[in-house]
Amino acid sequence: MFKYLLVSYFVLTALVCNVQPIENTEVVTIVISITTFIFAIILGFSMAERHSRFSSLKQIFSSIDGLILNSYYASGALGKKVQEQYKKLLDQFLMRQFDYKVDDFDHLSDDIRGMQEFFWKLPNKNARQNLIIDHALMSLEKVSEYERNVKYNILNRMAVYEWASLIILALISLYCLVALNDGSWIMVIFIPILGTSIILLLLVLLMLDKLSWKHGQWMVLPVLDIFKKLNLTPYIVDDMLVSGNITRKSLKGMKVRVASFPKSYPNLTGKKVKIVKF
Repeated sequence: MFKYLLVSYFVLTALVCNVQPIENTEVVTIVISITTFIFAIILGFSMAERHSRFSSLKQIFSSIDGLILNSYYASGALGKKVQEQYKKLLDQFLMRQFDYKVDDFDHLSDDIRGMQEFFWKLPNKNARQNLIIDHALMSLEKVSEYERNVKYNILNRMAVYEWASLIILALISLYCLVALNDGSWIMVIFIPILGTSIILLLLVLLMLDKLSWKHGQWMVLPVLDIFKKLNLTPYIVDDMLVSGNITRKSLKGMKVRVASFPKSYPNLTGKKVKIVKF
């Protein structure tokens, strides 16, 4: 995001230095006053709505992580062998969370169903084990419900007309700012900074809408922590490092399984996994 802001700043600076100011500044002042007022209202509403959706998804994924751990600890009461078998299913589920993008989280429904079937097929030896199995199944049923909530929230994206309105208003505001330049050094500094701030707000809104805002903190790191709690080698996809969803610094000292896919997403065939020490 920083490089986009840097480019925006220099482009705006170049415009301020080269574009001739409009003589009728009164009209420009009226236009920019109305435009920025409407822009602020729409942007504020959109930000609040996107942030609410973002917070809801963070809470849902946090709840899913807790329920997954509950089901694992419950399986331990059914014997070491059962727990190890179930841990393999959890490992597969957690890895596929990273194999698929957040937008395709509903692809994990088969994995959730597979974990439920694992407990359904266990022999019922006594009342105590029945209670443990019921507890684990209840946790997984809640995970299934949360998965449907995730799908609903992901589909709740900003409409095209909302983006069009914001972009048009932003462009008008930027044009008016450049047109108000009187050639003074204060305006040459102030206008590019203000214009870059408008672009920054739109970029943050875009990242919130695409759920890429602080993705590593709310999605990646908590799952890596679960891998550790399950005594599993943490797992990531190499694209996470390329996109910046997670940094090498956050993995320093860790031994991690790194997956790569030779074909374009969403084709996950031919996956290769290697262990890397960061």
